[in-house]
Amino acid sequence: MKLASRCTKFWLLALLMVILSSNAISEEKGGIKFSFAPGDRISFMQRLTTTKDKDMADKGRQLDESISTTKITMTKTKTGWDLLAEPQSISMTRNGKNIDNPMLSLLSSAVIKYKLDSDGNIVDVEGYG
Repeated sequence: MKLASRCTKFWLLALLMVILSSNAISEEKGGIKFSFAPGDRISFMQRLTTTKDKDMADKGRQLDESISTTKITMTKTKTGWDLLAEPQSISMTRNGKNIDNPMLSLLSSAVIKYKLDSDGNIVDVEGYG
């Protein structure tokens, strides 16, 4: 279960990095250079929706959807940034019906703090006790 949680958080962070870096684009000698420059004390809500549509042959179609909302807070430090990811809600449905999955309560209580260097690279992760 920890691996699934780590994978989910990794992709959430990867998406966040793309969003934040897109705000800091500069042209350099015929190309484009991306810089990590999110600012200080910014906070926003991130909503991630994942949909899996599977054809289960004789069992028919299976449509799984998961929706998570996470509060992201970024604070500038001397060496980079601290990124705090606080889950607000998470749900999962299969063919429109709620799924009772114990993994959801684990994910919804996992507050994760990422320490980033000045280029936005992850230096340390806290919260995967």
